[in-house]
Amino acid sequence: DLIRDEINVKQVTLSDDLDAFASRVLKPNGKLLGPRLGKAMQDVLALARNGEWSANDDGSVLVGEHTLSPDEFEIALEPATDGAVGGLSSGDAVVVLNTELTPELVNEGHARQLSRWIQDARRSVGLDVTDRISLQIDTDPEVAEWLAPHMSNLAAQVLATSLDFATVAADEFSFELDGHPVSFAITKA
Repeated sequence: DLIRDEINVKQVTLSDDLDAFASRVLKPNGKLLGPRLGKAMQDVLALARNGEWSANDDGSVLVGEHTLSPDEFEIALEPATDGAVGGLSSGDAVVVLNTELTPELVNEGHARQLSRWIQDARRSVGLDVTDRISLQIDTDPEVAEWLAPHMSNLAAQVLATSLDFATVAADEFSFELDGHPVSFAITKA
């Protein structure tokens, strides 16, 4: 729940199937290995690039006939999929974000944007943080449909005791939401 809230995602799924999301890539340290292995260093690099290595229980790795100690290599994670994927520097975890925007998520974003505008308007008219308000929103039917599932949450966020779709005066607060006009009026409840 803490991760979900902190990074503003809908769901966090933990999996111990690291190979489904990333592959481990061995990166030998040429500066350390070159003097020790000499010409064999090229073989080690080629085998590592081809994924022909194995980890040992003691933290070392076996590449061909050569055992590399933990200070002679790094194991990095390379994403197995495109998109928002990143491996942790520890080499034992990867984070994958599904960044697909569904219509529902886009509409939730619209409601959040409207909430920010309303909060800014509350401050601009000098309302206290705890003041309750009445809110009238003037917009086209498409935006009203986008916002409908989010009205109770919007009302709670902006402390609106009443929230209605209604015509408001032209001098009230006006914005564009994804190309659609939105105006609203707030009064202290």
